[in-house]
Amino acid sequence: MTGENRGQAATTALVEWGPLLFRGIVAVLLVPAGATKLLNYGSSASQFAELGIPVAGVMVLFVGVVELLGGALVGMGVAGRLSAVAVLPIMVVAIALTGPHVSSVAVVLGCLGIAVAGTGKLSLGEPSDQVATYLAGKLTSG
Repeated sequence: MTGENRGQAATTALVEWGPLLFRGIVAVLLVPAGATKLLNYGSSASQFAELGIPVAGVMVLFVGVVELLGGALVGMGVAGRLSAVAVLPIMVVAIALTGPHVSSVAVVLGCLGIAVAGTGKLSLGEPSDQVATYLAGKLTSG
């Protein structure tokens, strides 16, 4: 195998398997964060209030559910792009309020990667891909 072929094979592998890495990072970081917010509701609401977040109690529930479900859906590759895009504003606000922690930045980069590249190999399904396939079939069948 020539150097050019090896480089091409590596690029192909990255394109095919890179989204799985993004999904894993996002899921591993978000699911526990969301669960912690929901399980420790009182202390999480107090932390949100200290940060100046309005209606802290409601926002803890909202953020906790989005992180928990969004992280799980991204991890499984179900509606991954939609879930990744839903998580992004929450993470941007978190970074703006608490600073750029490694985990927050990793989630943002992972979500951006999923939003651009899709969910990749071993995903359970991307509704937008299914709709596009269906429409393409209808358009080409006449």
